[in-house]
Amino acid sequence: MRYIREVVEVYRQRRDVAVSALRKYVPEARFVTPSGSMFVFVDLARYVQDGESFARELLERHNVAVVPGSYFSDVYKAAVRVSFVTETPQRIEEGIKRIGQATGSK
Repeated sequence: MRYIREVVEVYRQRRDVAVSALRKYVPEARFVTPSGSMFVFVDLARYVQDGESFARELLERHNVAVVPGSYFSDVYKAAVRVSFVTETPQRIEEGIKRIGQATGSK
């Protein structure tokens, strides 16, 4: 059980870094702070029309990998799914900063 508590705390810290960075670097993005997952769906409709094209551009030009929201539902056409589990807090912050730069918001 100690291991699980430690992992949950690490994930919580990474989630908090991701949420804080989204608010800082992509201020008009809409999302719900996850309470039990390792991803955050980010609605970028105020910045982009096509999350799939944006995800491709983000990978090719900014070296940041996200999953287009449209892979999960047409409702999420202008959204991307960001994972915050496998990266360090510093890399999470940097990746979201690059998302902000790619959207032109910061």
